[in-house]
Amino acid sequence: VIVLVRAFLAAAVGEATAAVKRLSYLQSHQHKLIMLRRSFSCKLQHVQRLVPTSGHVDLLREYDECLVASVADLLVGQRPFTELAATKVHLPAALGGLEIESAAARADACYYSSLTSAYFRLAVLDQDWVEDVYTSFQSHGHAPLAALADAKERLCATPGASDLMAKFSVHDRPPGAQAKLVNLKHASAVDDLVRTLPPREATVMHASALAPHLISITASGDARLRVPNNVLATNLAMRLSVTQIPTTPFNGAATEGSRCPGCAQYHVNAHLDGMISCGPAGTALCTLWHDDVARLSNKRRQGSASRANWNRPASR
Repeated sequence: VIVLVRAFLAAAVGEATAAVKRLSYLQSHQHKLIMLRRSFSCKLQHVQRLVPTSGHVDLLREYDECLVASVADLLVGQRPFTELAATKVHLPAALGGLEIESAAARADACYYSSLTSAYFRLAVLDQDWVEDVYTSFQSHGHAPLAALADAKERLCATPGASDLMAKFSVHDRPPGAQAKLVNLKHASAVDDLVRTLPPREATVMHASALAPHLISITASGDARLRVPNNVLATNLAMRLSVTQIPTTPFNGAATEGSRCPGCAQYHVNAHLDGMISCGPAGTALCTLWHDDVARLSNKRRQGSASRANWNRPASR
């Protein structure tokens, strides 16, 4: 059975990888990012909900690496794409990431939420059958329930996971339960990660978590919601802590005090941090690289405020 599962999963990973590589035919990098977040990162879930895949993490990580490579291509050659950047790719937008799900990270949560939800519903339909299955598991063994117990044990290694799983009921759908478990796992990992980061990177993580607008923008029919490729690449690089000025081949470090594209003065670092508050006339938030994202963010806020005012009952 394990050989069959691995062969089936390998075929699914190969098919999904080939589909991701076809993203290169799209001209808009914003459309590519949306496809990666909404479609390709969700692939393999149908297999992961059906059978336990945590024993085939090498195949799942192979697909995760393909997703990370696709994100690296969105940065238009800006390097190096560090391990920290690859980690941020899979984090939720509310934690400073790009919200492109990791197939390896969700393996246990996916299987556990699916099988638990199924047994909740089966117990309502046929309680005797469910009791017979558990009795068989305790006396002779039952492969799905054994895999479920192993997945639960690994999930409980995350602080708070056991309390969360105890609250699940028949009303919790598999995608919702899975998301809660994965987000809890990510939150715990981010807490540990931030403690090891330099002050600048920790600040970027916090600022990115408070500004998920670049990730949540959807390129609809409104042309004003579309972000040019160069603007998207620059802001993605800032969010992922990828340097944007070529480094020296000797020490791998960018030259400090490089020329700022906004004011032509030598004050920006390798991450172009100094450009955020610099403009041709010294005006804050008026640079070539910042305008489009700031405008889109303000447009979303204004739209939310307008809808709130429209739904508010008129005063008498």
